[in-house]
Amino acid sequence: MEGVILPKKKTFNPKNEIVEMVEAFMEENQLKEHEKLPSERFLCEKWNINRTTLRSALARLIKEGKVYSVSGIGYFVAEKKLIRNLQDLRPLMEIAKEQGKGLKTEVLSSQVVKADKSIARNLEIEMGDEVMELIRLRHLKGIPALLEYSYINLSVAKGIDDYDFNTHSLYDMLETVFHIKPSAGTQRVSISYATKNESQLLQIPEETPVFFLKGITYNEGQKAPFEYFKSIIRSDHVTFFSTLRRKEEQG
Repeated sequence: MEGVILPKKKTFNPKNEIVEMVEAFMEENQLKEHEKLPSERFLCEKWNINRTTLRSALARLIKEGKVYSVSGIGYFVAEKKLIRNLQDLRPLMEIAKEQGKGLKTEVLSSQVVKADKSIARNLEIEMGDEVMELIRLRHLKGIPALLEYSYINLSVAKGIDDYDFNTHSLYDMLETVFHIKPSAGTQRVSISYATKNESQLLQIPEETPVFFLKGITYNEGQKAPFEYFKSIIRSDHVTFFSTLRRKEEQG
């Protein structure tokens, strides 16, 4: 395979270093999504490595969602993940569209429920107060990638449960109909493991590591949150980043 740039081979811990070399190869040769990598034989000969070690490294890249394989054909560059900025309060639909990702929303449930202890604590309301529970499954290019639970305080958005969120954006309806403008919030990201129900909905094996995101959202100028949310997210299709700034010392 002529005209390609190969990173120089160096002293390495086999699998970890070969993973880095394959990633460097894809970047330096500007391989696009779904573009085929060179054959195993080509890479083994050029880097003087054995096929077992190369396959182990490629298997790791497949698990990380950076490469995929087609039986009998070879390895290909995977599609880039949806990148979610933890400081971005825009609707997910808007973020996906900006990144060229086709996002489809499937509403699994939309109903009025009474706040349990956890919901009440996060929304700063009384246990038993009515909230709208909205459960949605988000599909990225046909693949179920995010399972989202939203709880809306009905005392500030009475009647929102009447809308069809298969066709309407939750945040768009809050802003245009109820004059609630999401302006701030807090959220935490951790690692969890898919339950039986989550694994069935997200089409992944049970106990697969997933991102677990939960938080609250505030209306502009209000002290109490109007939304409490939880999300279970496939790490092979979504990734997160955040911009860090040094906090200036007071005085």
